[in-house]
Amino acid sequence: MKPSVYKDVVALVPVAYSYNRVILNDAGDPEDYEILDSNPAFGSLTGLMETDMPLKKVSRLLPDTVFSTRSWIEFCGRLALEGKGKQSDKPVTMNGVNYHAVVFSPEINYFVALFTEIPIRKTDGKKTPESIDQMPAQKGATGRLRELYHYQVMKGEKERQEIASVIHSEIGQSMTVMMIELGYLAEHLAEDPGVSSKKIASLLEINNKTIKKMQEISGGLRPGVLKDLGLASAIEWYCREWERSTGVNCRLSLADCDVSKEKGLAFFRILQEALENVKSHSGASVVRIDLTCTDTLIRMTIHDNGKGISDDVWKSSKAMGLMSVRERAAMMGGSAQISGERGCKVAVEIPPG
Repeated sequence: MKPSVYKDVVALVPVAYSYNRVILNDAGDPEDYEILDSNPAFGSLTGLMETDMPLKKVSRLLPDTVFSTRSWIEFCGRLALEGKGKQSDKPVTMNGVNYHAVVFSPEINYFVALFTEIPIRKTDGKKTPESIDQMPAQKGATGRLRELYHYQVMKGEKERQEIASVIHSEIGQSMTVMMIELGYLAEHLAEDPGVSSKKIASLLEINNKTIKKMQEISGGLRPGVLKDLGLASAIEWYCREWERSTGVNCRLSLADCDVSKEKGLAFFRILQEALENVKSHSGASVVRIDLTCTDTLIRMTIHDNGKGISDDVWKSSKAMGLMSVRERAAMMGGSAQISGERGCKVAVEIPPG
């Protein structure tokens, strides 16, 4: 595929792009590469003029940057030598800015690199507390309610920022790669059916990964499995995903409880909050989740083997996450008990129905 075709496609999306050819040493190993083509966004990223780049080695164009390091050259070079359809992600930092990078090889000895800046939250210049520890203490019931409200607002903003980052960096770049691969297909479909079939397989793989990422986002916002399969299945699904991302082992004992949609969602949000506390504060290697039910009560416990938490801490304004657990349980006519002598244990009881 001609570099100009890539540029025409990439012009439609806000990513930095470069089309490159690997340079090999006498042993056949990657030692450098030259930039054959790029777009203005890549020039903004690197500080290079477009006329500076064609047919010049990157070690000369961008010395003392991540692009001329041995690890980056070998990473891109190996990918290009493996051939068509190969793709991999690699984080990149340039001038103190973090970028999500996607590198793939459309043909042997060549690779395309796409860079999307990872967005950071902008403020009005005022310092925003990043945790409850940085928030001014409030006295009395009104103050506690204000702290809880502030915590929920901060938590919502953080979640929105994370979702925006994933959509912008990961899903956006995956869609860009698919656009480029489709452009290649449009140009080569008639002349090389064998190559086209490989491209289609690559597109399907990228599409499946993108769909999975979107399902992860939507599942965290509103778990469809909770509605379709019930509370126990939703807990199992979420814990397996959380276990995969954190490395903390989840041990489950889950009864199939009949619970209303509203209360099932309350249990699910409490689980999310409790596991966030485990991940951020406990240092645990194992967490056990039990779900039991009788005709009059549904009980869920989350117990980790971490450092625990003192009564003074979890009853204070430094434990807004655990406070929200108690408040959410109370809204459903139930209660939450928290203890921290041997790890942290959260026990929630809510009437069924």
